[in-house]
Amino acid sequence: MKVTCEKHSEAQVHRSRTGCIACEIDELQRQITGAQMLSTRMWNWMNNPENTRVRTTDLETEQFRQRFLQEFRQAR
Repeated sequence: MKVTCEKHSEAQVHRSRTGCIACEIDELQRQITGAQMLSTRMWNWMNNPENTRVRTTDLETEQFRQRFLQEFRQAR
């Protein structure tokens, strides 16, 4: 019996997988895009002159690390 995907009408569901390969590719692309957005946001945060100034003047390394991790958690 031939099983097809509801979302991708032309795609067949592989027997050993839970969904069609096209669905798996869509999900992987979504995860990659999310990771790229997170990476960009954190890169921008690290390179923000205001954060750099705070790091060098007001905060110890551990405090800055905690602030970075807090921002990272909020971004996810």
